[in-house]
Amino acid sequence: MLKDEIIFGTASVGSRTSYQDFSKTALHATSKGIRVFDTSPIYGRGIAFNYINRFMKENPQIKIQIITKVGRTVKIDLKTLFKLKAPQVLKSK
Repeated sequence: MLKDEIIFGTASVGSRTSYQDFSKTALHATSKGIRVFDTSPIYGRGIAFNYINRFMKENPQIKIQIITKVGRTVKIDLKTLFKLKAPQVLKSK
């Protein structure tokens, strides 16, 4: 059960964020009371998971809750990623 109203999203982690920037931002967020992190295996091709894992190992005193998606994997041709139309997106699983 989530008790926090603000969730730290990691959708752009890895593809747009270095670990150093992620760690600095996550430390700031947790210092302000944010304890729920949302991630997915497809975020940054798995880099978001790795960043959160490393952050937790480096900061064992900080307790966070992780919410995630399961069953989703990256199977998209990156050349066509941004050419998807609405019906294709709706059919994706």
